[in-house]
Amino acid sequence: MNTKDLAYFCQLVDHKNYTATAKYFGVSQPTITMAIKRLEKEYGNVPLITQPYPRASLVVTRAGKVLYQQACDILNRLQTTQTEVLHAAEDSIRLGISPVAGVTWFPKVANQLLKTNLLSDLEVHEAGSQQLLKDLVNGQIDAALLATVQPLKDPEFKTLLLAIHPFKIIVSDHHPLAQRDAVSFSELRQERFITMTNHYIHARALEAYSRVAQFTPNVVYRTSELSMVKALVRKNVGVSLLVETAVDQDLGIHTLALTDAPPTLSYMYLVTRASFHPTKKQAFFIQLFREKGR
Repeated sequence: MNTKDLAYFCQLVDHKNYTATAKYFGVSQPTITMAIKRLEKEYGNVPLITQPYPRASLVVTRAGKVLYQQACDILNRLQTTQTEVLHAAEDSIRLGISPVAGVTWFPKVANQLLKTNLLSDLEVHEAGSQQLLKDLVNGQIDAALLATVQPLKDPEFKTLLLAIHPFKIIVSDHHPLAQRDAVSFSELRQERFITMTNHYIHARALEAYSRVAQFTPNVVYRTSELSMVKALVRKNVGVSLLVETAVDQDLGIHTLALTDAPPTLSYMYLVTRASFHPTKKQAFFIQLFREKGR
């Protein structure tokens, strides 16, 4: 089977247009047509894509939908394999770091990495946890230091659980709640909220707490910068729900424990692909986190 034919097929399903697909690959339209015919012949002359009449929209058959799903998976895995093979000879460590997990855990091993001359071998990519998992799957990074709001159980990954942390509420020192040490989430119904964008765990944690408390939070600002969240809370623009380790005696900010039974927690992980074969240097790097997580 020609993997190029699979690529043509997947793009045709996405574009629903032979001309657009041909233009995407820089080939002639008959090239795409012949590729689809080869695939249909390969699978016992089962129609994959039909067109009821000239100029009508293309229709993907049930068999076509099955092939599309499998073909996309095959092509993605081939791309990941190619990326892994290209980087196999390299001894650098391509590490993805999410904001909170990075601030919490990376400093714990930084000195050891410096002493062993590994710090300069790091290629750091910063992003939200969900994006880092995608980058792992695609082979763009070798390992990720990230946080999730649920235990991470996926056969595509090897996971090292470093810690589990609760979420807390932060308010300005000038907020009335700054006189208290704890609060129920339901008491925050009338508050303005500052939160991280949907790529980060804090947005999902806020949804979980709000769902249990049965109210929709008044989110007045979303940002991808943790420092911006704290700056706005410090100015009393709103309150925020942050994982415990993201707040470390920040000036002008008061932290409150939540009295509710937690609907979710923050799980800190070091994650690699299940197919990842580390070099000695990369394995040593992973071992450092394993020792710190004990």
